[in-house]
Amino acid sequence: MLGRFNLTFFLLFFSNKVLGAEEQGGMPQLNPESFTSQIFWLFVSFSILFFIVHFFLLPKLKSIREKRDDTINNYLSQTQKLNQQIDNIINQIDKELNEAKNSFNDKIKEELEKNKIIFDKELVLIEENYEKKKERLNSELLKSKNDIKNKIPKICMDLSNDLYEKILGEKTESDPKEFDKVMRDL
Repeated sequence: MLGRFNLTFFLLFFSNKVLGAEEQGGMPQLNPESFTSQIFWLFVSFSILFFIVHFFLLPKLKSIREKRDDTINNYLSQTQKLNQQIDNIINQIDKELNEAKNSFNDKIKEELEKNKIIFDKELVLIEENYEKKKERLNSELLKSKNDIKNKIPKICMDLSNDLYEKILGEKTESDPKEFDKVMRDL
């Protein structure tokens, strides 16, 4: 870049014979006699362009950028507020959910204990009823056993009398004392 600048400077100031083209049919814009007017209009053009860019375009761009930054900052602050509200809501929901779980667990424990007490009472009643029925059935069984024991001699004697009568054709009556004697011998 510096080499180009040096070349341009050399060409502008020291080479009027090389580039002084009117005699040789060269380009008139490279004629050193017109350099001052070209530099003047270049300075005027760039100055106008600079003022237009600096005082009209850059302030508009700056205001657009400031509005954009303000909009972005506004959206960021709203987003942060919304995120904070969401975090608060989530924390509140978690808190209420934990409270509901604890309450539900406490109620389940209470009901479980109540049901256990009721179950134990019912179990005791069932056991008592079972024991009563067992005792009643045992007493009935003993009573039936004693009744059968007492009836066995009479049944056996009636049976032996019926068999004797059917086999021999004679009717006889057995003596209960003989039956007791036979039973003792067995």
